[in-house]
Amino acid sequence: MTYRWSRELYESAVASVKADLDRQGLEGDEKLRYLIKNITQEQTNDEDQMRCFIQTLFALTHHIRNEALNEKECELLIERAEVILRLSGVHPGASKIDFLHGELQQIKSLLYRKQGHHWRSAWEQEIGQYVTKTERGERGATTLGLANRYARLGNVQFALGMYHKAI
Repeated sequence: MTYRWSRELYESAVASVKADLDRQGLEGDEKLRYLIKNITQEQTNDEDQMRCFIQTLFALTHHIRNEALNEKECELLIERAEVILRLSGVHPGASKIDFLHGELQQIKSLLYRKQGHHWRSAWEQEIGQYVTKTERGERGATTLGLANRYARLGNVQFALGMYHKAI
């Protein structure tokens, strides 16, 4: 089954997930358990799939801040998000909402950075920027972050080029 997503559906789903979490009034690990419970439910339409994808990103972001999941759980959530994107017809460089691939790559980058895998983190961030077709202005912050990461890794020449590109 292939779904059709749009930026409007994405924005609506993000607002819906945030409102739902606010209504629940959950904090910490309770919020994570609630997200995981919703992620594992069956999705039958575009909106359900989009909500599941967003909840997966929220769960991974929660983990980055609070280290609430183990490595295998993180891998499974990332795999689930990638499958949802494929099933939904969101292909890198070929979709109007391919920025979602970049969002997922950014989260993977942050996970690797938190684990101390700085080169792998930089690679994931670079891939995220590559697979997402965005306007030049939208890439500025990502490029700046990548430049900072390369500067911390000691690759000053490359970092300077990235700083220049970010401007």
